[in-house]
Amino acid sequence: MFMLEGEGTVIISGIISDKDSGKPLKDIKVEYEAYSLRGKLIDTKTVYSSSDGTYTIENSGYTTVINCILKASDSENIYAEGEIELNVYWEGSPFNVEDETFVVNNCNFYLKKL
Repeated sequence: MFMLEGEGTVIISGIISDKDSGKPLKDIKVEYEAYSLRGKLIDTKTVYSSSDGTYTIENSGYTTVINCILKASDSENIYAEGEIELNVYWEGSPFNVEDETFVVNNCNFYLKKL
């Protein structure tokens, strides 16, 4: 199993929009869950999309590979829930070795109306 020398930070950002019109959606809840490789929940965070549909999640303190699940949901039940799964291996182009930061931009949700 891969281990970081220090503690790694995950930064995930994207835009949430209507699948059909492409219009950005505001106040959509994004729930972030980080799991160990063995499936143990190790971290959670909740953010909301801004007026231009953007959201950013930043969490740190990781020392090993993690599996992240992001769920976007609309409190007014106008849109179906969206889900994205990311595996963070602390390597490759999204990983900055110098500051041990794993950055994923364009982690976008395209939500369909119910």
